[in-house]
Amino acid sequence: MVYQTKTYSLMIDAKTNQVVDIRELPNYSELNLMTVTLFLLNDVTETVLMNLLQESDRCNFKFKSEYVHKTKKVLDEVKKLKRPINRMDMNDQYQFGDVADMVYQIIFNLHKATGWHTDKLEEINKFILEYAKQNEGK
Repeated sequence: MVYQTKTYSLMIDAKTNQVVDIRELPNYSELNLMTVTLFLLNDVTETVLMNLLQESDRCNFKFKSEYVHKTKKVLDEVKKLKRPINRMDMNDQYQFGDVADMVYQIIFNLHKATGWHTDKLEEINKFILEYAKQNEGK
């Protein structure tokens, strides 16, 4: 996935208050991974909240108006955090959305497979790390 320059200007130098291109920082790889992860999790959060509200309406289940209001407020804030993605090329946005949808599905499958038992989650995490190590450089 190729990101536009605008996507990288999310950080401000604390001393000069100037926008910083994170690609110029020594820990760029880690910062980039964290930034992409933040965008993915925001996308997943948005999807979960929208699905929750839609599914509850479909089943004629109503949340307290206070909860609905807070959920919609969170959705608005998540959308604000996702603004840099909206500046990307449409194909990149679709690809990003596809990855976020897959992450959402993986989270559901993790729950089905592990029931959130820590030992089972750790086993899957070890498998993922092994898989990553085997496929390093491919």
